[in-house]
Amino acid sequence: MIGCSSNPNGYAQWFSEKNKTAFERVKSAQQRSIFENNQDIYVRIEDVPDALIKTPLQRAIQILKRHRDVRFINHEFPWPISMIITTLAAQFNNGDGDVYAALSNIVDQLDTLGGLLQPGYKQNATLLQQDLIRRNDDGSWSILNLVSPEENFAD
Repeated sequence: MIGCSSNPNGYAQWFSEKNKTAFERVKSAQQRSIFENNQDIYVRIEDVPDALIKTPLQRAIQILKRHRDVRFINHEFPWPISMIITTLAAQFNNGDGDVYAALSNIVDQLDTLGGLLQPGYKQNATLLQQDLIRRNDDGSWSILNLVSPEENFAD
């Protein structure tokens, strides 16, 4: 949407909240591993920046984006934008402890959403309650930015 503020800071804060529990769970072990493998760069474990710590959700999103990139290479149909993948994956996040569980959960939920592509499909109560993605009466789609609802990622 032209002229629509996407509120990137608000979105980053929203994502951090969704990712917070898993981040705290994996931070110490990953920080130690990064430090041990890069002692020529870091003097102390605490010097390893948080930006290098990746949760199962973040890794699952990376895998989904890579899958999108491979799936839509040389394809004329518009690719799903990163914001859609990230938003849906974060909403489906259960705080899974490993990448496989996170990815499996997200893919299962996306498979359920795939029913929206079927003619005459009616959203089930769970999908309606989440209000993540809607097929509008005119055939268009709505996937709203959860921190700036006036922005439709599906535009």
